[in-house]
Amino acid sequence: MNNRHPVHLVDAPLDPWQLPLIEKKASFSRLEASRLSADSTTLLASSAEILATLYYGVLRIRHADPEWPDRDRFAFGGRTTAAALAPLLADLGFCPRSHLDRNPQLVLGFEGQPGPIRLPGVDFGSGSADVALPVGVGMATAACLAGRQYRTFVLLDENQWQEGRMWEAALVAGRHALGNLIAIVNHSKQSPHEGLVDTDSPERCADKWAHFGWDVFHVDGHDVTALLPLLRGLQLAHRSAPAVVIARTDEAFSHERHPLGNLRDAASAPSDGIVDCRPG
Repeated sequence: MNNRHPVHLVDAPLDPWQLPLIEKKASFSRLEASRLSADSTTLLASSAEILATLYYGVLRIRHADPEWPDRDRFAFGGRTTAAALAPLLADLGFCPRSHLDRNPQLVLGFEGQPGPIRLPGVDFGSGSADVALPVGVGMATAACLAGRQYRTFVLLDENQWQEGRMWEAALVAGRHALGNLIAIVNHSKQSPHEGLVDTDSPERCADKWAHFGWDVFHVDGHDVTALLPLLRGLQLAHRSAPAVVIARTDEAFSHERHPLGNLRDAASAPSDGIVDCRPG
């Protein structure tokens, strides 16, 4: 951690079935994304566990009521994130699964990005590298002004560290102490920038986030046993600063490292449509 002051996370109890379920959904996401997308499997692998943890263990969402005012907000940037997320949203009932097979591009949306108009379940998605965090800051600010208790999660990748508008948004969030904002940086070990721009290394960027007033956490982005308690703890805690989780991932991470038996049977298990981990 690179925290300016002690952060006390809520120790939320975990149901014993959640961890294996999330791992299976992550592998399902990876398999479906590689089937539907023209990209290689390695490009789609890195965010699967992060997305599955959010959607099956952390976010308060209702597929029957996508515009529920007290739902947690989720924003992201990145085309490969969209490809990995679309199967999970279909699995949760936000859109018919048949849409994935009939027209993957319709589900993935404009330039591979699902958005609030094309696909419920996502509050904002964009291929522009520097837009997601500014939008997330706006969502978190709106919650404060309206007196609502929802949290805003923003999934970024390390390529966005190159963008000035993202850092401007980070500075604004820290200055206004947006404790309801959680950013997750998917830092892949195979990033094309790693080793070329030393000022954008995870260690340097962690110091920059902390300097801008954020609480900084590090986690293995493929380890669900670490991701789930950390993200849920950040969601449940009442904090006075925004939080950023730097998740180290590997684009070559393969579902073959986790044999899961009949994956598609597990992925087709019925859902009640509500993932509600925080008291209303």
